[in-house]
Amino acid sequence: MGLASALSTALTGLTAAETQIDVVGNNLANSQTVGFKESGISFTTQFLQNLGLGSQPTATTGGTNPRQTGLGTQVAEIAPIFTQGTIQSSSSASDVALQGDGFFVVQSATGESLYTRSGIFKTNSQNELVTVNGNRLLGYAVDDEFQLQTTELVPIEVPVGSVRVAQATNNVLLEGILPPTGDVADTAEVVDSVVLGDASIPRPDTSGASASAAPVPNEGIVTFGQSDSGGLHAESDVYRYRFAYVDGNGTEATASEERTVTVQGADGNPNNVITLNNLPTVASGEYTQMRIYRTEPNGSNFYRLGQVDLTSTTSFVDSDPAAIDLSQPLDQGALTGNYSYLITFANANGETRPTPLGTSVNVANGRIHLLDLPVPPVPGPGDSFPVYDSVRIYRNLSTDSSTFYLVNEVDPNTTTEFTDNIADSVIKQNAAVNFDGPTITPNTLLTDVLVRDELNFENVF
Repeated sequence: MGLASALSTALTGLTAAETQIDVVGNNLANSQTVGFKESGISFTTQFLQNLGLGSQPTATTGGTNPRQTGLGTQVAEIAPIFTQGTIQSSSSASDVALQGDGFFVVQSATGESLYTRSGIFKTNSQNELVTVNGNRLLGYAVDDEFQLQTTELVPIEVPVGSVRVAQATNNVLLEGILPPTGDVADTAEVVDSVVLGDASIPRPDTSGASASAAPVPNEGIVTFGQSDSGGLHAESDVYRYRFAYVDGNGTEATASEERTVTVQGADGNPNNVITLNNLPTVASGEYTQMRIYRTEPNGSNFYRLGQVDLTSTTSFVDSDPAAIDLSQPLDQGALTGNYSYLITFANANGETRPTPLGTSVNVANGRIHLLDLPVPPVPGPGDSFPVYDSVRIYRNLSTDSSTFYLVNEVDPNTTTEFTDNIADSVIKQNAAVNFDGPTITPNTLLTDVLVRDELNFENVF
């Protein structure tokens, strides 16, 4: 009996697998059948045979489970899967399709109502819409007063070649509730339709650009050398230094902490020189220039002393107390908050649709570096968009993530980077971004008509 039971159990599995293959084969055979819904098959255990009973836990044991073995499987259900299929175009004007839930109601030869998802219809000799099997499509009728009759379903007739009297609309009914506490309207209002954009105007591609917290120079690695001749520094004078990276746009990153140096000498003459060695560089190569700021002798305010090209040297010679530019004080402005950026191309006549720049950047008392900004494309033969000569940068406020204001405008022929340290209170006075961008004109092709959803643009046609 054991061997017979095992063979019988295996046979139920083969029988169930055969049924599954039948179902899959039917699905494949109807892959091109309009309105067909594929079927899914579910299995269940057929029987269970108890070989031993279980026992409950006791004070000294945890109990045992019953010993059971299955005696096979069986098909529990074969059911259609009602998911939305792909809607395809058709050359027949009478073919229709359903989007979403629902069925067409058709009438069989015996008069009963049947349901189908297949929208292949044609007309019979009475100009009625029928299926490929001759079942008539049912719908609501319209009476002589052009009122829709929803009490019963009748065959839908296409009155080809017949004459029907057109009737103009003469009555409009408006239903609603007027609350006694409602306000009385006293001001006219214009309701604007959705703004349609023009896809022929290019949108900046920011996939290669980035926004990140600007690096701060490591002032701790700087070493100072001094010589007792060749300069103008007086012995025992105290100087303070700070360092800041500067990008190709001339904007600076966050300045470092200060380093203090006391002038050393032995001859008592104001002829000392201070050499700054091992100036910090950026490993990623984002910044290639660095500005050095210094105080006056024994002073506390920082002014620009000089600028170093870090690609060619990492040292700077300070020999003159008066070498600082008192008209160039250190800008210590910084940002604190979570910021996002939008980029547009612009010229004197307007700008493009905005494109987000990467992800948001969260900084605390720092600055943000925008790198590899997109370059406006050059219009070629057949292009209708204008030449754009600048890149505009927009940023939100730390207190308002939905409104973006102009931060700066850079020349893409000069640089593709920018370091942002402009306060919210300053940019709030600037122009806000136009999320929709250029709108359609009488010359816009239908295939170029866009509609905006948040910051995504989709073709209408």
